[in-house]
Amino acid sequence: MEQEDFLRSRLADPLGFKAFAFGYRNIEEVNHTPGGGGVVVRPTDMLRFGYLLLNRGIWGDKQIVPADYVKHCRQRSPFNPHYPYSLQFNINTDGQNPDVPRDAFWKYGSGGHALFVIPSLELVIWKLGGRDSQHDSNNIGLEMHPEAPRSAPDRKDWASGIEIEEACTQILNTIVSSVRE
Repeated sequence: MEQEDFLRSRLADPLGFKAFAFGYRNIEEVNHTPGGGGVVVRPTDMLRFGYLLLNRGIWGDKQIVPADYVKHCRQRSPFNPHYPYSLQFNINTDGQNPDVPRDAFWKYGSGGHALFVIPSLELVIWKLGGRDSQHDSNNIGLEMHPEAPRSAPDRKDWASGIEIEEACTQILNTIVSSVRE
């Protein structure tokens, strides 16, 4: 089964996602769903996914994602004890980021996107990002909203992954601080 079909049937349809696609799907050399990057979803749909994780994989009255899987996303992996990371999520179980609750877990994505889930604050945050032509209609096969910008110049000063991670951490700290006030 193609990754896109699996995602649609097991996650997107049950959560009520609108149209979504994968970046770079329409490149001639790509014969399958590009698994390495660029799922393109509406911000509200990404927040639905975050809310699903916040609620231990339950959507409404249905278990969409196994609760044990979501639990493992939030805990240090026994297979990588030297880094606060588990199942593609960064975690804060050891308090590496002292300004953020220890139950927080988050995922950085392509082009500076970031999804943060903080169960103790009942908080889900989706930080939008993107790079250059990542979401062009030609790449994803979906028409852009009529009011969306049609093109942007390449950004030669685009931040590295480390700088993006630091910026996302600053955003997370600011939001958590505001919520606590």
